[in-house]
Amino acid sequence: MNWLKSQPTDKFPPSIKTKVTGSKKNPTIDLTDNATNYIYIDYGGGTPNVHLALTEDTSDYHTKFLLAKIVRVGTALHINDVVKPTVGDHAALMIRQMQQIMPYSNAMGGDITADTNPSAFDIADAAWWNGLERFTTSAFDGDTNTFSYFYRDGLGGWTTVA
Repeated sequence: MNWLKSQPTDKFPPSIKTKVTGSKKNPTIDLTDNATNYIYIDYGGGTPNVHLALTEDTSDYHTKFLLAKIVRVGTALHINDVVKPTVGDHAALMIRQMQQIMPYSNAMGGDITADTNPSAFDIADAAWWNGLERFTTSAFDGDTNTFSYFYRDGLGGWTTVA
């Protein structure tokens, strides 16, 4: 297996020297000042190579892997190496992300419209997502259906209005 190893350098401006073990290549990547530098390793048909890009490459997640995002400002390097893909439990990580950032979302429908009766409204049937769980709600006709709502009574309880 080939691994990327970072090696320190005394060279200025700072650069990252990388060595892909098992390979005879030892490329030097010169970081662009005042820019975000994306460091990738590319499978290269069995001959891995390391390269730098100034824009994030989203064209190939199968053979090209992001190792780090590095912002160089003069002699300061701001290294973000947590951008590396974590594929050991990819499905669980995606599920956790979906549950945390998208607790409820509307897939379709659910429009609320004014009714001819001034104190009534209608809600169209809808499809929703709660994380990775899809569910539906039935339509509500404010002329023929009633609903209750609840509010805090200020004493630690609830008041129901039908």
